[in-house]
Formats: sequence, C-alpha cells, structure tokens
Amino acid sequence: MKDADTTWAFVVGIDVYDQVKHLKGPVRDAVAVVGWLRQLGVTDERILLHASPCPESQDLIDDVGIAPKGCTEPEIWQSLSTLLNNSGSRLFVFLLGHGYYLFDGGPVFLTKEADANAATNFGIKWLSDLLRAKNYLSQFMLMDGCLNYAYAGSQRPTIAPGAHSGAVPGPA
Repeated sequence: MKDADTTWAFVVGIDVYDQVKHLKGPVRDAVAVVGWLRQLGVTDERILLHASPCPESQDLIDDVGIAPKGCTEPEIWQSLSTLLNNSGSRLFVFLLGHGYYLFDGGPVFLTKEADANAATNFGIKWLSDLLRAKNYLSQFMLMDGCLNYAYAGSQRPTIAPGAHSGAVPGPA
C-alpha cells in the first residue's frame, strides 16, 4: 500500500469483560485485522493493539507477535493519546466487542470494565470527531459490535456516550 510507512492503526478486540457477557470472536477478528494491516505494509510499531482474549483466542493473540495492551478505558486512552500526538497519511480504527445504540447519543463501544452501574464506553461520534480533528489525511473506522438499545425510547438514558475527561474535539 502506498504510504504504509505513514499509516497508523488502532485495533481493540474484547472477548472478556469484567461484568458484561463474554464473547468469543472479537479477539480472533482483531488478529485477522493485524494480518491484513501487515499485508498492506503497516509496521508493527504503528499498530496499537488492545485485546482481552477468551481462552479460545489466547493462543491466537500470543502468536500475533505484538504484545497487546489492556482494554479498560484508561488503557485504551493511552493509545488514543499516542494517535493524538502523531499524524499520518491514513488512520484505521477497529473496535470489536460490545456496543449499544443510544437514542439520543448514537452508538457507543463498551470498554472492558463496563457494568450496569458504570457503562464505561467510547461514544463513536465523539471518538470520530476527536480523531478527525487530527492530522490524518484519510481515516477509516469500523465498529463490529451488537448495537442493542441500552434503554427503551420512552425511558431516560442511563448511559452517556463516553468522552474522555478533558479531551475536547477540535474542528474536523
């Protein structure tokens, strides 16, 4: 791929959550994404990988050759901070795990520590606005997660589309 050496990728795959139903596919998909990125020529140093594997995907993530970071909101934020402090020709973002759709806030991606009392998450619109304000010429975001409704349309929302404290998106 042209400009592979100036391409960044942010990949999060969460199979195992602290309080939310576990999954068995997101980490496997994250490993496949890493393989695809490598085929494009993206270097491992520019692939920011986060994974919380289930037992069935542990060997896959061990064999990928990139030590994954954790999947809590603070751990994920460390890689987002890296992206915000860099630039490039392309940015790929892959969020693989649980999601919700909020009637008044759109889609959100749950982080590993999410539970019914504190549904920690990244609001997709907020995250998109945050990243689009940075200097990446082309950006691609894919979220693979069920977008169940977190509450009925007639109910007051109990989940806010997450935004990291103190991070304000600039103009896109």
